[in-house]
Amino acid sequence: MNNNDLTLFRMHITWIEKYIEQQKLLDNWQERKQTDTSLILHERTNESILESLGISLFIEFGTPKGKEKRSPAYLEIRKNEFYKWIDKTKIKPAELPKKLKLILVKFHEVIKDKEGGWKIFWEVENSEDKYEPNSPEYEEEMKNMYSSFYEAYGSREDWKGKLNKSFIGNSQQGKITFETIANSLSDSEKENFSFWPQKNSKELKESKINEEQQEETKTIELASEKEKPKNTKTILIIGGILIVSLVLIGGLFYYFKEEK
Repeated sequence: MNNNDLTLFRMHITWIEKYIEQQKLLDNWQERKQTDTSLILHERTNESILESLGISLFIEFGTPKGKEKRSPAYLEIRKNEFYKWIDKTKIKPAELPKKLKLILVKFHEVIKDKEGGWKIFWEVENSEDKYEPNSPEYEEEMKNMYSSFYEAYGSREDWKGKLNKSFIGNSQQGKITFETIANSLSDSEKENFSFWPQKNSKELKESKINEEQQEETKTIELASEKEKPKNTKTILIIGGILIVSLVLIGGLFYYFKEEK
């Protein structure tokens, strides 16, 4: 692919802008957006838009580990386009909901180097099966997925006149803004986000539940350990009081006996 052909890359951005537009996430978005989101003809759920964005990125950048699909120069051009888009849309880190931040960080992860291409390839391979194979629901899901795949790929020729152009913006300023966005997220938040549910998501959730249960058990045990000395001390005090009481009673009994 020609390094300067931005058709498919601009389509990725169109998916992001469609996601923002559909959820009304940012103020005055119609004036700020940089692509024609009407090119996405079919109605989409928010989840479907993200899946299509992921597939679109996978087509351009995804590759098995150890292979290099795009040259460093190719990736550098697209990183700069991404930064220019951020600057031109006047995105401010403070106005972004966390999920949108995660989407932008994931997008950047895929386009920044060959490791990003390896990771999205693995995430496609590791994505959960939503339905039982060979069921009508499964076939419908596959149809939708491949439809998105074809739409993203086919756009390269069909929409080339509208999409193959550079964004206008300050790349350096956009990079600074993006870094602020990325730094507002924890490493675990960035690491665990994907465009598709992953097969290990359930395992991670179960592991977290187990950790919480273990922590709760540990807390109870510690509380119990603290209670033991307290109980022992109480028993000793009560025992001491009983002994003193018996001594006093014995003394009084002896005193009255002598008086008689």
